Amino acid sequence: MLSPYHNGDLMDPFTATWPLAHFFSPARHRPWNRQLATLEKNMREMDRDFDRLERQLSGRLGGEIAAASRIEPQIVQEGENKKYLVNVNMGKDFAPDNLKVTIKDGVLTVDAKHEEVSEDGHHRRYQEVSRRFTLPQGVDAKQVKSHLDAHGVLKIEAPLPQAALPAPQAPKPIAIDVQ
Repeated sequence: MLSPYHNGDLMDPFTATWPLAHFFSPARHRPWNRQLATLEKNMREMDRDFDRLERQLSGRLGGEIAAASRIEPQIVQEGENKKYLVNVNMGKDFAPDNLKVTIKDGVLTVDAKHEEVSEDGHHRRYQEVSRRFTLPQGVDAKQVKSHLDAHGVLKIEAPLPQAALPAPQAPKPIAIDVQ
């Protein structure tokens, strides 16, 4: 008598006489390998699409917003003075009262929390963001300023004292031995 599981390649697990190695054989997992390869290919295509979209947006939005879309601390020259600058794109959901910027032990921390509740009270959206940056030594915490612009970019800047900047090193000649 055939079990309800018997349809060609599937067998009833309770009456199967196949060796256990059959269930763990690489041939049995080939469809998964193909699916994983397809998934990896699709992920690479999505990464390329996002990179292309970012390049298109940065060209259309202008240099200031495009530069602010990346979170990379910079040292910027203003005349003879230099300042430490961080641009954090918070998006338009965060207002100044949702943001908290603190400095402790030379680490600048940006914390943001935002919650929206629908009018009927059945739907809720909660966002929380936290970023930390190590400040150069010698930065005075009292002189750090932050500003949230209309595009949702939080700009944090601190003047750098000359002692905080690494001194440029002169090239050191290395002797060449002749053999």
